Amino acid sequence: MVRTAQAITDAAQVSAKAVAETAAEKAAKAAARKETQTATEPVIATQQKLDEQFSALEKTQQALEQSFAELRQQQEALQAQQKSLQDMQNSLEERQADVEEQTPESRFYQRAAKLVEKGASVEDLMKDCEIPRNEAELLISLHRRD
Repeated sequence: MVRTAQAITDAAQVSAKAVAETAAEKAAKAAARKETQTATEPVIATQQKLDEQFSALEKTQQALEQSFAELRQQQEALQAQQKSLQDMQNSLEERQADVEEQTPESRFYQRAAKLVEKGASVEDLMKDCEIPRNEAELLISLHRRD
């Protein structure tokens, strides 16, 4: 019986030792978890701040890309307008050169032709354009044929 009691005592000691080791392991794991949690909290907070900053930067990038797209469209519109204005300027320069090449007599007859188109009479042409009657009659008959 002494042996049995000794075996029971030995078994109880081993069991108590195992329980104590398990409790110590649990305490060590809990302490390690707490230490890990304490160490990772600043990392997590930093990661969250970085995520927020990254999100803000992405929004800024999108806004800038939109602004650049609008600027490109405006630039294209301005280039088209500039080309149109250049074409108009070229046309006006050609017309001015044509007008400068005309003789005073041709300008005079152009004025008379416009008056005829507006319905001027022979007397009106003779008076306004200082042309003889036969030229006034000729202009009227030519323009009425057209």
